[in-house]
Amino acid sequence: MPFHIKHYIFQIRVLASDGGVPRKTDTTVVKVNVDRNLNTPHMTKDEYLVNILETQHLGVPFIQVGATDDDQKVSSICYLSYKYLFNIIQI
Repeated sequence: MPFHIKHYIFQIRVLASDGGVPRKTDTTVVKVNVDRNLNTPHMTKDEYLVNILETQHLGVPFIQVGATDDDQKVSSICYLSYKYLFNIIQI
């Protein structure tokens, strides 16, 4: 697909027919919209710093992060996941 085209739309005509005499048929049109994923998601910040008390209860949110994507429709939805990095720094 050429990179300047953001999406394609295909129309497919589908014909169903039976084996009877006389043969009976029906048709429908299937429209397929192919969205391209052209843009990379971007985090709203490069790095976050948060301080919490050691008495913080488990399960209580302590930070909100976000990301945006300039694509359209499904390609613009950002799914966030995390990996637990365990670093202990003594000061």
